[in-house]
Amino acid sequence: MVFKQSEVFWRQRDIPVESLLETARAMEREGRVAAAAAAYRQLMRVSPNDPDALIGLSELSARLGNLNASVDALRLVCRRYPDNHALQFRLAEREHARGHNEVATGIWRQLAQRDPQDGADYRWRGQALEKLGRTDEARAAYVVSAKIAPDDAETFCDLGRLDISAGRNRDGLRNLLRAVELSPKDGLPLSWLARAMLSQDRLEEALKTASTAVDLSPDKPACWIALGRVETGRMALRQAANAFYRALSIDPRSVEAHTGLAELRLAQGRADEAHASYSLAMALSVSDDAPPVPLDAILSVGGQQEDLPGYMLPPGGVTSSVIVIGTSRIGDLDRTLTGLAAQTLRPDSYQVVVVDTSAEHVCAPVVARFAPRFQNFRHLRAEGTDWIDGWNSAVAAADGGVFVVVGEGVRPLPTFLENLLRPFRDADTLLAMPRVLPGFDKTPSNWLGGMLSPAGGGWRLEAYGCVDPGEEEVSLRATEASADCFAISRELLERCSGPHPGDTSLERLQFAGPGAASLLTEAEANAVPCHYAAGATAIRRIDGRWIEPNGLFRRAFRRGVTASFEDIRADSVQVIEGSVPVSPPLEWVGPMDLPVDEILKSGWRQGYAWHQREVNRDKGLWRFVLKGSYRNY
Repeated sequence: MVFKQSEVFWRQRDIPVESLLETARAMEREGRVAAAAAAYRQLMRVSPNDPDALIGLSELSARLGNLNASVDALRLVCRRYPDNHALQFRLAEREHARGHNEVATGIWRQLAQRDPQDGADYRWRGQALEKLGRTDEARAAYVVSAKIAPDDAETFCDLGRLDISAGRNRDGLRNLLRAVELSPKDGLPLSWLARAMLSQDRLEEALKTASTAVDLSPDKPACWIALGRVETGRMALRQAANAFYRALSIDPRSVEAHTGLAELRLAQGRADEAHASYSLAMALSVSDDAPPVPLDAILSVGGQQEDLPGYMLPPGGVTSSVIVIGTSRIGDLDRTLTGLAAQTLRPDSYQVVVVDTSAEHVCAPVVARFAPRFQNFRHLRAEGTDWIDGWNSAVAAADGGVFVVVGEGVRPLPTFLENLLRPFRDADTLLAMPRVLPGFDKTPSNWLGGMLSPAGGGWRLEAYGCVDPGEEEVSLRATEASADCFAISRELLERCSGPHPGDTSLERLQFAGPGAASLLTEAEANAVPCHYAAGATAIRRIDGRWIEPNGLFRRAFRRGVTASFEDIRADSVQVIEGSVPVSPPLEWVGPMDLPVDEILKSGWRQGYAWHQREVNRDKGLWRFVLKGSYRNY
C-alpha cells in the first residue's frame, strides 16, 4: 500500500528525491518501464543534477533502445565526475552501441593512457586496452588489479576470460574458479568456465555449466553466447541458434553473437546468411586505427539539461519512413545509406526501409554493414520484382504518416531529411521534393555532357528526362539548404492539373521555398535549374492510402491529372497515371473503342495506363478490375 501511495503522488514536486528515486527503481524492477521513465522524468525536473537519476535514466533509455537519450544522460554525469573511469567506460560502450566507433575508440584510448590510482582503475584500463585489441597490455593491467584487490571477483573473471581467449586454459581455469568462489551467484564466470571445458572436449560438463550460468544471469548476453557455443559443439544447431538469438535480443550489437550465428549458419550450409552475419560482425568491431576523438570534445557536445525533458522516454515513435529500393548497383546503395546515416534528424523519429529487389540479394552485405547505424531499420526482400512492386512492398511495411523515397545513388547531405520533412508540419502539405543536382566523379560521358549545362550554380537538363543514377560517372547529391526544398499543397496540385493532358508540367513550376511555388510559361521554365524529380520525394498518407511517386512525378505531371486527391477513392479512380496500392479492388471503366491488347502492349492509350487483372464486357464498356499491387508502364 505504501508503494501504491508513492506511485499515485510521485508527480508532486514536494516529494523527496530519495522517494522518487526508489519509486522509479521499484517500477523498473517490476518491468513497468513506461511508468519508471515517467518517474525519472519527474525526478529530473525536481533535481536535474542528481547523478543517480541521470544514471538510472541512462540505463532505462538504453533498455528501451533510445541510445541518444542514454548517451546524453551519461555525458552529463561524466561532466560532474570526470575521473570516474567506470562511467566513462560505460559511455564508450553506449557510443559504440549507436555506431560511433571513432568516439568510443577515443574514450578507450584516453582511459588506457591514464595513470591508475587503485585496483579498479587498473581493471578499467585493462578493459579499455582489451577493447582496442591490445590483449597483452590488458592482461598485465588485470594482473596488477588482481594483486591490489585480491577479493575482486570481476577482475579474476576478466583475467580468466582473457586467458581462455588466448588459449591459456590452465591459467584461465584457475582464475575463473577463483572468480566463482568469490561470486557464486554470478553466471558470467561460469559461462567462461563452460567455454574452457568446451575447448577440452568436456561437452556434458560444459553444457551443465553453461545452463547454470544462464539460470543465474539470464540478462547477460555472454552467458547465452557460451550456451550457443556449447550447443554448436554438440551439433544441437537449433538450440544453438536459439541461444545466439537470445543473446542478440539483449545486445543487438554483440560481435561475438553475430560471429557465432555466422559460424552456425555456415555449418547449416546457408552461405549467404553466414556472409551477412560475418559482414555485420566486422562492421561492429572496433579498431585501434580509428581516429581518436578527445574526451573533452565528446563531453562538450549535446546533453544540455534544458534539452532533456523534450525527448525523454518513452520515445515519441516513428513519424516517417525513408525507403530505399536496392538493385544490383550496390555501390549506389552504399552511397545512399552513407548519407542517411549522417542525418541530423532525431534518429528515433524515422525508420529506414531497404527493399532488395536484386535476383541474388547482392545488397545483403551492404545492408548488414549499415543496419547497426540506424535506430529503426528494416530489410525486406522482394527478389526479382521491379521498382514499383518494391515500393509497394516497402510502404505496406513502413511506419509513419510520411514516406520519403530516395533514389539509388543519391547521397543526402546531413540536413536533408530535416528540411524535407519540415513542410509537413502544415497539415495541408501533400508532398515535398528537394533539389537534387548531379555532380561528376569523372569526366561525364558524351551523352550525359550533352544533356546538362551549368545553370545557377548547378545543372540544367537541356532535354526533359531523367538522369540514370546508376551511371557510374554521376554522383547525385541532395542539397541541404532548406530554400531548395519545395512542397505541394492540395490547392497547388489542383492548379497544376489541367483538364487535358499536357496543359501543365512539373518543369513549369518554379519552387522558391517550402510551400512557395508559381506557374511559369514554357520559356520561363527552360531557365529554371533542373529538379531531379525521381531522386528524392516525400509524400503524406491520404486517408490511409498513398500515391506511388514514380509514375506521379516522372510522367504524370507532364500528362496532367484529371482529379484532385480528394477524388482518389476505391469507387472513383481518375488519376491518369500512378499506383494506388489500397486493399479494396479498384475499377476503371473505359470506352469500348479502346483496344485492350494495344493498351496492354504499349501501356499508354488516351493517357490511361492500368495493369490488367480482369477484363469484362459490360454494356459496351471495358471494365478493368484491379487488385493487389497496381503498376504503371
